[in-house]
Amino acid sequence: MFGLHVIRESDVEEYYGKALRFAKEEREKSDYDALAKITEEEAESVIEDTEKFLERIKEAIREINIPSSGRRST
Repeated sequence: MFGLHVIRESDVEEYYGKALRFAKEEREKSDYDALAKITEEEAESVIEDTEKFLERIKEAIREINIPSSGRRST
């Protein structure tokens, strides 16, 4: 749903949708596959992408709340 409603209908880059999907897949793998091995490098990559994702979403929210006239919407 994120990809359909946020990525495709806004200016949020596709990179963030892919990063979110990868993090979800890794979480599911670690939750449901008893033999899954997540490397430290993979975990660090997910954390880094998560931090970037959160900053980008905060920026997108600010863009939504501040119309081009510079006034905040109510």
